[in-house]
Amino acid sequence: MEKTIAAKVASVGDAANQKLLKFVGGEGSIKSRVVKSVLSAATKYEVSAGGFQGSFDMLRLALRRSPIRLNVDDSELTYLLDTLVKLEALEVKSDTWKDAASTWMSVLELRRKIGVERGIAVIDCIAGDQKVLDALGAAKALFDIEGDAPPDVLARRPLSLRLQARLSKAAGGHIRANGYSYRKKINLELARIRRVRDLQMRGVALVGTAIAAALISTFNYLYSVADGVEPWWLPPAVVLGVLCVLLPAAAVLVYLHLLHKRNSAGSRLGGGLGHGA
Repeated sequence: MEKTIAAKVASVGDAANQKLLKFVGGEGSIKSRVVKSVLSAATKYEVSAGGFQGSFDMLRLALRRSPIRLNVDDSELTYLLDTLVKLEALEVKSDTWKDAASTWMSVLELRRKIGVERGIAVIDCIAGDQKVLDALGAAKALFDIEGDAPPDVLARRPLSLRLQARLSKAAGGHIRANGYSYRKKINLELARIRRVRDLQMRGVALVGTAIAAALISTFNYLYSVADGVEPWWLPPAVVLGVLCVLLPAAAVLVYLHLLHKRNSAGSRLGGGLGHGA
């Protein structure tokens, strides 16, 4: 897109180029904005913050997301987070540039192996930096060379030193500039995942407690009926009374939720029409 826009205004003159530079930004600015939007994109674990809607969304997510998928997403994000920390501490030296390049390539190869959305977004952001890809491509081209890389005649210094400087500047500079943002996003996603998993565990404990309490109450009631202490019609009457209270309350909650969704959709549609106008 940047090349297309630049080609369109190239024939106009320097004034147009200066306006374009002021409006769009320098080279790589559009790609940088796209990368940032990818990192900030919503995932399945994004819910409304606070209020009844936020609690309802979190509960619905806990009911829909399987515990196995939660554990897998947690493991993948934890592994990626640990790998990013290692990348930030990685030193590129003349005799270890191959190991450093292999470590970076292994991170990019995780793109095909993981399924958690936030992890894929982070890897896409790394792969979106062309300087990182160029440096890794130059290193990969010399992987099969035995011993030291051949000297660079034009630069009059060993090629391994140039690769070291290129990897340190491109790959190392990228992780130093964006590592905090990556770790912050991953930690926030891990907090959401563990919150959902905690709700699931509480729900299982609550259901187990309710079943145990129901069994104990049933046996106590049967024992009381056998002794002639309690009338047989009392539990059905209690259950019927509870249903008469809960069913209207559930209907009201569902109606409020649907009304909230309709109002939200209407506000988004109105905003879009206003923006288009």
